[in-house]
Amino acid sequence: VFAVNTYVAKAGSLDEYLKFGGDVVASSSVDVMPDASGKISDIRVKVGDSVQRNQILARVDPSRPGMTYETSPIRAPVAGTITSLSVSVGSMVGPSMSIAKISSTSELEVDINVAERFVSRISVGQIAQLTFDAFPGEVFTARVAEVNPVLDTSSRSMGVKLVLDPPDNRIKIGMYCRVKLITDSKTDVVSVPRAAI
Repeated sequence: VFAVNTYVAKAGSLDEYLKFGGDVVASSSVDVMPDASGKISDIRVKVGDSVQRNQILARVDPSRPGMTYETSPIRAPVAGTITSLSVSVGSMVGPSMSIAKISSTSELEVDINVAERFVSRISVGQIAQLTFDAFPGEVFTARVAEVNPVLDTSSRSMGVKLVLDPPDNRIKIGMYCRVKLITDSKTDVVSVPRAAI
């Protein structure tokens, strides 16, 4: 007597996919640099604050011993959210030094690196499923928005950007996600378990 498992074969959908790890990043991020060298005399924002273009973020005192100058304002070059602030009052800064970073947190992207052997299977518009440790059991959808035409010569991988579709404000910059990128999909096909073949 042998134990036999039976399975009803029926038409359904089959997806071919690749799995990657990805990082959530801002779609745009700009460094804030002062116009003058000197000492930070005043800081008017903190990490997480939303700012408008040309808003004053801090002031630099360019005075030298024996000479007193008017403070120079540091203005936001773009609108967005302060995601990094690397100085404090009293810090010395210069025109080539980034004091803060302004990012667009309303439009997030997921960066993944695709190994060279899979490059031919990636194209713009493909659908991906994302899972996050912060939201167990939930699946978020994304699509391929940009494929880098040049491979990184050191890692032999291609950079790919995904955008959340639809966007979800629970997803934060810096999160790690597992990406299931669907490269091909067939519908109305009869499928059987691999072990049955």
